[in-house]
Amino acid sequence: MNDLSRLSLNQYTIKQCSLREAIEGCARHRIGHIGIWRDKLAEQPIAATIQQLRDAQLKVSSLCRGGFFSAPTPQARAAQIEDNRRAIEACAAISSPTLVLVCGPANG
Repeated sequence: MNDLSRLSLNQYTIKQCSLREAIEGCARHRIGHIGIWRDKLAEQPIAATIQQLRDAQLKVSSLCRGGFFSAPTPQARAAQIEDNRRAIEACAAISSPTLVLVCGPANG
């Protein structure tokens, strides 16, 4: 069998699956890494995700997404900055070495 331990599955490619299902699938197919999306990460307590990753011996390659730094008002910009802080904290919690940023403007 091929060694897939260095392969990373970006969760968006199977967005119909829950994070739990994606982690289980990676483990079942011996995929070594997963790129997680924040909306999926928010579906369950982060402690549960951390435990599932450990149990599956799965590493996180990236967390998607942060960014959207520009905003039409100072209040909206402050909210974007705070959201990015939460994204950085989530990266640290799940041991992701990378936060994927979208550097364009926020919607609207």
